Amino acid sequence: RDDLLIIHMTLIGNALLSPANQEAITAQLIDPYYRTRGTVTAGLRVIVEKLNDFLLERNKKTTRDGKQVIAVLNLAVLHRDILYIAHAGKTHTYHITGNGVLDINEPLETSKGLGLSKTAEVRYYQAAIEPGDILITSVDPPTFWSQGALDGSLQLSLENLRRRLITFEAGFDLGIS
Repeated sequence: RDDLLIIHMTLIGNALLSPANQEAITAQLIDPYYRTRGTVTAGLRVIVEKLNDFLLERNKKTTRDGKQVIAVLNLAVLHRDILYIAHAGKTHTYHITGNGVLDINEPLETSKGLGLSKTAEVRYYQAAIEPGDILITSVDPPTFWSQGALDGSLQLSLENLRRRLITFEAGFDLGIS
C-alpha cells in the first residue's frame, strides 16, 4: 500500500505505440501491482508478465507485415528502506549513495526484452536505500557514466547532475561539482 512504484519502459522496433497508447498500457500495469497479494517480487512479476503477454499477442498480429515491438523494462519499488529492482531486457539502474555508485545491470547480451517469447525473462535485485540516494535508469547509458563520472553526485543539485551527465556526453568538463 505504501510502496512507490517506478516504471521505465523503452520500446524498440518498427511497430511502436503512440505516446497515448504507451500511457494507457503503463496505467494498466500499475493497478495489478498494487492488487497483488504477497511479496514485492510477486507484484513486479505480474507487471512483467502482463506487459509481455500484451506485446507478444500484438507482435503475433503484426509479424506477417514484418513489424514488431520489444519492451525493455526497468522497474523499481521503494518498500520501506529496501529498493527492489526488476530488469527485463538489457538495461541499467544506477544507485548513487554516500558510499559510491552501484551500476545494477546484466552484462549478458542474451537478455532480449519483452514481447518475443511466451516466457518473460526477468532479473531481480535488492539494495538498501537511504534518504538522499539517487536512482538513474537507462537502457543504453553512455560509456562515460562510470564510477568516476557519477561519484560525488549526491553533493550536486539535480540540475547540476543533469548538466554534468550531458557535459560528459559532449566530451566537455565544465568543472561542475
